[in-house]
Parts: sequence; structure tokens; C-alpha cells
Amino acid sequence: MRSLLSAVALLGALALARPAAAQPLAVMIASSSDASPGGLDARSRTAHGAVVRRALRDVLRRAGADVRLTGNGARRLDVAVVAWRVTPAATQTEVAVELRVLVADEHGRMLSILTSKAKISAPGSARLAELREQAIAGAIEGIAPALQAQLARDVG
Repeated sequence: MRSLLSAVALLGALALARPAAAQPLAVMIASSSDASPGGLDARSRTAHGAVVRRALRDVLRRAGADVRLTGNGARRLDVAVVAWRVTPAATQTEVAVELRVLVADEHGRMLSILTSKAKISAPGSARLAELREQAIAGAIEGIAPALQAQLARDVG
């Protein structure tokens, strides 16, 4: 009986000594859009917004964030493509993109603004839509460390 009580006391002490599991950060991607100047059609802009949302959601989930559809207690992210630069040439096509991420708390109060740029190039006249998607994904991957640090800093 005495050894059973000792074992229970030891397990209780170990449970108290172990740090509590951190709650995953709740994040909501409130909006994702292509607000870049230029003559892109609505269909392309909608597709770019969807690519931004999907890439950002994947990066946040890999980092352990709880990506939500509603903003109850969640940080809000508003992401926009703010600039494109396409340089077509006979031997190589370059696509550059700039993203802006606004981070707000659960009440909508802006906490920070982050930006990221990426450039993709491909030989010849590659498909422009694919290059744009790759550039967006590259910009999201590029901003991920700064965004994770910002989200972690703003918690608590």
C-alpha cells in the first residue's frame, strides 16, 4: 500500500513538473486578395487570392497554428498582392510579386504590417499563370518566419 501511495505521489509530481502543453495560436485569414495595380481581370485576381489563402493556410498549419474560419478569439490576417512585375523575354520570363499582410487582434485592432517579395524565373515563354502561383507561394514561404515571430510576440 505504501509503495502504491509513493508511486501515485511520484506520478503527480512528474505531472506538475512537466510544462503544460501550449495552446495552438488561433488565426483567421480574414481576407486574401489581389489588389495590385494593372489590367488583370477579375477571374485572375480571384484565383490569386485563392492561391494566397491556400499557401498561407498551409504554412500556418505546418507551424502548428489553429487556422479558423471564424474570428472568435483569433488573430486576424488580411493578405493582399500589392504589386506584380512581369518581364517576358525570348530566353527567360521573370515574375515578381509583393505581398502585404496586416495582422490584427481579435477585436480588429491592427498590430503590425508585414511585406514579402519573391521572384521566379523560367526559361523561354513559360506559362504565366503557373509562374504567378509559384511567386505567390515563394512570397508566403518568405514571410512565414517573420509572421510566426510576430504572432508569437503578440500572444499574451
